Amino acid sequence: MPALRGHIRGDHTLGHYLLGTDDRAKLFVLDIDLNKTGILYVSPEGATDPEETVPLPVNPREDWQNRADPYRTEYKMLMREISNQFARMVHTHLGIPVGIAYSGYKGMHVYGFTGSLAAAEVREAGRIIMEAAGWIPSRGYAFFSPGETVNPDFNIFTIEVYPKQDSIEGKDLGNLVKLPCGVDQRSKVRSFFIDTTAPYSVLQPHPDQLGVLDTGNPWM
Repeated sequence: MPALRGHIRGDHTLGHYLLGTDDRAKLFVLDIDLNKTGILYVSPEGATDPEETVPLPVNPREDWQNRADPYRTEYKMLMREISNQFARMVHTHLGIPVGIAYSGYKGMHVYGFTGSLAAAEVREAGRIIMEAAGWIPSRGYAFFSPGETVNPDFNIFTIEVYPKQDSIEGKDLGNLVKLPCGVDQRSKVRSFFIDTTAPYSVLQPHPDQLGVLDTGNPWM
């Protein structure tokens, strides 16, 4: 418990390995991260047609760290849109508890709480959601990029799906995922389960952080 208290205080940041020694997992994580470069489709100055846009090269990850950046609100709205879309799909398509958290650094985490299953089945659940949403694998079945049917603004994101292995055999402990509700040691910003009732232009903590986990329904 002292280590967990230190995580909550921000003294250090803990992570968790999703696979147990029995090659089972209790959840999958969709790690939605801003890319270093991308294209944002914006309305040109003086445009009267809301559908009229022009491509603007951007540096999303660098821009995100600058709170005064003019496109930060747009990134925030896209983060909210994409994480809510995936969480809704997990909740309705798979019928399992779900959580949505800001990572504190460069993106969002969507948690699908499957309960204890073989890691291969947990990974398959994550893959089903990704492909149903129109995202395509870019490096094995661990990294996904938006396909042609996806909102073109989502090109600024890459999504990693955890767990990345069916077994830890020959892989030590597997891949580590940062625990929510701590402070990111790079940005010094706290991770939190988000308030889904807030406007999409806002990232703010849910008023009952433990309640989100208890209910498995971030829209309550």
